[in-house]
Order: sequence, then C-alpha cells, then structure tokens
Amino acid sequence: MSRTRVRAEDLFCSRCRRAVRVGAAHWPEGYLCPRCYDHALETYGPCTGCGTERLTPGLAPDGGKLCTDCAGGLGDFTCEQCGREVRRYRRGVCGQCVLAERLGELLDDGNGSIRAELLPLFDALRQTRRPKSALTWTSKPHVQRNLRALARGEVPLTQPEPAHPLAFSCLPA
Repeated sequence: MSRTRVRAEDLFCSRCRRAVRVGAAHWPEGYLCPRCYDHALETYGPCTGCGTERLTPGLAPDGGKLCTDCAGGLGDFTCEQCGREVRRYRRGVCGQCVLAERLGELLDDGNGSIRAELLPLFDALRQTRRPKSALTWTSKPHVQRNLRALARGEVPLTQPEPAHPLAFSCLPA
C-alpha cells in the first residue's frame, strides 16, 4: 500500500506563504491557510473567466478572480437551506442560516417567537455579510445568557445610543 507524502515545500499557503497544517484546504493552486480560505469564500464579483457575477474564490494566473466553475475543483458552496452560493458552515448550511437558527433559539421569548422590539437586532445580526464573527460571539456563554434574558424580559431593553443603532445593554433588574 503506498502513501502520498506531502513535501515540506507544499506545507505553505499558496497565496500568502504562511505555514499550513496537514489537512488544510487543498485547491488546484495548492494548500490554503485558514485566513486565505475564509477570505476566498467571502469574495464576490465578476468572474474573469466567464464574466458571471457570483462567488469568486479562485485565482486566475493573471491574478483575476475566478468562480468555482472556472477555477475547477473547488467544490460546491451552495447552501442547502437558502440556495445562496456562500461558505457552508454546518451540514451544507451557510453561516447566515446557521446564525438565524441560533438567534431564533437565543431570542425565543418562551413562546416560540421573538419579541417585536428584538426583531431589528435579530435582522441586523442574521444579515451580517461575514457571519463567522457573529457565530463566534453568540457561542459565548455570557452572550447567550444575556440574549436569553432580554428575550424573556428578565432585564430591560434600553434605548440604543444614536451613534450606535445596534447598541443595547443588559442592566440587572
């Protein structure tokens, strides 16, 4: 039985030249570090290969951006829930759909719905362009505790500061 050996020179990101671990994303151009992989899957625009406006994670030899079809072998990044072409986070579902599900659970008022005054917060968070940071934020125990307390009316929801339309605070009752 033969094993494929990874050469030392291959253990660097093909885009930024940072060292990568074995098991890193491997695309036709080579390995990608987590930072370049994230950036690639958050890049949209016209494909230099076919001209289509869509997700363009691939790189053309001239440095242009390529869609997944023109780049060849990058994979399918279609969310199985909403149908958008984006990075998938869990079970084929994009970050915004995962985030909407998590926020729905955290902001549940106990009756299976979200309080009307928390809907602007829900909408703003779930529509974030880069859901990874919001998913990280909502995974923190103190954030979960505070959002649940707001949802159930256990703490008052204060008016946001004019300079910060999404600002809210949790003050003990």
